[in-house]
Amino acid sequence: MKTPSIFLVLALAGCATDLSYEAPTLSEEESMAKLMEDGTPGEAHEQLAGLVGDWNVEYRMWDGPDTEPMEGSGTSTYRSVMGGRYLIEEFHSQFFGQPFEGMLLMGYDNVRGQYQTVWIDSMSTGMGLQLGTMDAEGSTRMHGKHFDYRTPSGRPMRMALSPVGDAVYEMEMFDTAPDGTEYRSMSFRYTRTGT
Repeated sequence: MKTPSIFLVLALAGCATDLSYEAPTLSEEESMAKLMEDGTPGEAHEQLAGLVGDWNVEYRMWDGPDTEPMEGSGTSTYRSVMGGRYLIEEFHSQFFGQPFEGMLLMGYDNVRGQYQTVWIDSMSTGMGLQLGTMDAEGSTRMHGKHFDYRTPSGRPMRMALSPVGDAVYEMEMFDTAPDGTEYRSMSFRYTRTGT
């Protein structure tokens, strides 16, 4: 492999984005206190902890607007990790006659004041990232992009997570059709095991 010339390296370095910023003037003690505050689980994390446990899941999936849904069921387990800072969901089902497993990492970022999720599953190699907020009724609204063979550069998608009670919650996913209109692509109803 040919080594790049020092002139090329310097030229590329000159094109780099300026990452400078003005830091607040804090003492060492104040900086440490702020770091500890930003990293301490709070009310949002306590709300997420309400999902910890085992769930039965009924779902419907649509391949596009005005299509008939595919229906199925699965199981889900939520567990708290990192001292209550994050939740991990492990989902198991059958899709197209094949075993399917998915994993969701969910948390709340105190610094940015937003919920964050990362989704991976056994039918893809990409990670899905969504960011959002919770309203006064406890419903979480997340936004992100969906990447697949139809749109390798991504298309808008969103997720709505709504509590129905202590033992039931619903999650809906909304995708974007080729004409730019939004449609409901997935609907999941979670019921806590044993209720």
